[in-house]
Amino acid sequence: MPQLSRKDGNLNLIGNSEERWKRDFRRLLLSGPPNSGKTTSTLTFPAPRHIIIVPGELGHSSIIEDGVETFKYFWEINEQIDRDKATKLIHQIKLVISNILQQEKVATVALDGVHVLYQLILNSLGWPNDDTNFGEKAFGKGHNFARNEFCDIIRSLSLSKAEHFVATCYDGNESREKGVIELYPDLPGAMAIGARGGLSHMN
Repeated sequence: MPQLSRKDGNLNLIGNSEERWKRDFRRLLLSGPPNSGKTTSTLTFPAPRHIIIVPGELGHSSIIEDGVETFKYFWEINEQIDRDKATKLIHQIKLVISNILQQEKVATVALDGVHVLYQLILNSLGWPNDDTNFGEKAFGKGHNFARNEFCDIIRSLSLSKAEHFVATCYDGNESREKGVIELYPDLPGAMAIGARGGLSHMN
């Protein structure tokens, strides 16, 4: 997207290169209800494609890995995800992303279930019982940490060398005006609006 810069007290519109424009349109957020084909649709993006199924997301069974065009990364979760487990899983997700982006050819990276990722980050911060992060005197500290962590992960993929980045998310209803309901990604508060602004949103 075009950006504003301040020079000599004036705001100037900075245009992007053609390559930057192409990259921006290849950063997508696909949202929809459960079982609407979001995960399967990642198979339509160029290969080699690397599809990361966020721990707790159940879509991995619809992806067949062949080790040539399609690579799948998923976690079998059979127990409650407590704070320590959530912290370890987020660390593992970051390692997977880092390893993928170090490969010579990366046509597509998909992150399936970013709404689950956000909840995982909240769990790693002790939501909702940690008074330090979420108590009355925390003044939104935990939510600020969660938002920054989530944005860092998304940004690492959006600004990467991958030709395409696609994220998937459940729909969440948010009433904007009386009698009118707009569909936003199932992310909390301003993050739902921010996600639509940072990625090309399709639902």
